[in-house]
Amino acid sequence: MIWSIAWKNIWRNRTRSLVIMTAVFLGVFGGIFSSAVMNGATERRIADLIDLESSHIRVSVEEFSDNNELKYTIPHAQTILGKIRAMPEVESACLRLNIQAMAATANANSGVVVYGINPEQYSKVFKYADFIADSSGNFFTEDKKNRIVIGDKLAKKLNVRIKSKIVLTFNDADGNLCADVYKVAGIFHTSNNVLNEYRVFVKNAEIAPVLAMPENTAHEIFVRLSKDVDILEFQKTLQGDLPELQVQTWRETNPSIGMLDGMMQAFMYVFMFIILLAIAFGIVNTMLMVVMERVRELGMLKAIGMKKGRIFRMITLETVFLAFTGGAMGMAFSAALLAWLGNVGLDLSMMGEGLEAAGFASFIYPSVGPDFFFGVSFLIIFVAVLAAIIPVLRATKLNPAEAVRVEQ
Repeated sequence: MIWSIAWKNIWRNRTRSLVIMTAVFLGVFGGIFSSAVMNGATERRIADLIDLESSHIRVSVEEFSDNNELKYTIPHAQTILGKIRAMPEVESACLRLNIQAMAATANANSGVVVYGINPEQYSKVFKYADFIADSSGNFFTEDKKNRIVIGDKLAKKLNVRIKSKIVLTFNDADGNLCADVYKVAGIFHTSNNVLNEYRVFVKNAEIAPVLAMPENTAHEIFVRLSKDVDILEFQKTLQGDLPELQVQTWRETNPSIGMLDGMMQAFMYVFMFIILLAIAFGIVNTMLMVVMERVRELGMLKAIGMKKGRIFRMITLETVFLAFTGGAMGMAFSAALLAWLGNVGLDLSMMGEGLEAAGFASFIYPSVGPDFFFGVSFLIIFVAVLAAIIPVLRATKLNPAEAVRVEQ
């Protein structure tokens, strides 16, 4: 009975109720959509991190992680790589040399990080080949010697194009200064300008002799896991098999992104709560007006025996119905829009330069999980109950004898 009365009461002043519902609708929609954009950007950043920077698992000598010096290599790297590849959880794995160098042309020079790779193995773990446009060469698909693949920011900085020559200068394993000349085979563009400006690739087989590297060694081994494999469980297993080496997940090699991922869900709920709390002030004002307009009615109800508890429930239910009706419409509209954007994506290229400077893609797929909608539903009800406290206290403290004499 009290539920039916509360529902009918919110429509006694249809215009006022619709204004509040619209405010809640816009607030909930804006909060969910903004959260979905932030969550989608974070998910895309993590996907790019795994596809372009760290894969799921990185294996190295602990000293190399601390100092990044050429001498700290993984011994018997090919043997270890073979064992890792044989593990059922592994989709693919590869070796990499990691060298600090200077890239120079006749026009300019720049410090770079040179990665010595086996292109065939590397392309199964990382997806740089997908980020090279058809007009920008290739990722070592041609069997030619001394080829290099660079980012478009570095190409612009050095003023080079496909087939231009670049001189790489670096210290070899004995500390001697050495150099080699390479021709640009491909130019890639990723969503991270740091990669585009400072990361270059050459063939492992060509740079290792120049560096005087010991045979069968590497600085890093990267592992891409099959879908639905528990990364932490695999890390424990692999660490047990390789106690002399350091086995890290992508969260450990990139702690800032790992922290961002861990905080995102909490941040989304805090963001929604702040928006709903702001709307709550409007609801409080509306419900106080409702109580003031119905002073005589409420006084008569108390005079004929309606207890404070029933008045409390009635006003609270009216507030919850008012907020949740607008909130439900906001969630329904958000879910429909996000379902569509989840397929077509959202182009933020107008902010692309700023996003790429921070390592984020300008094309994202906004998304939130079903659990977020359940959480928002709870927040709407919670905030509505909070907003009802002052109006309810005002209603329950009315003196029936005085209230019934009020003219309205």
